[in-house]
Amino acid sequence: MTPDIAIMLVLIVAALIVFSRELLPIEVTAVTLVASLLLLGIIDIETAIAGLSSKAVVTSACLLVLSHALSCARIL
Repeated sequence: MTPDIAIMLVLIVAALIVFSRELLPIEVTAVTLVASLLLLGIIDIETAIAGLSSKAVVTSACLLVLSHALSCARIL
């Protein structure tokens, strides 16, 4: 097992624990995971920001913003 694989496994397990126990908000956990991969040199900057061009990511972000706005307005 290469060091990159070991690091990935540790990060995946840590992310699953943080996601499942909701220790941090989902977006904080996701950004921290990508930043960790970037800082450790496992992915490059192009790969790190490539997901932001996906329509699914943009749609999910819009839904999160909309649901937060509705929650703040006490509609939800």
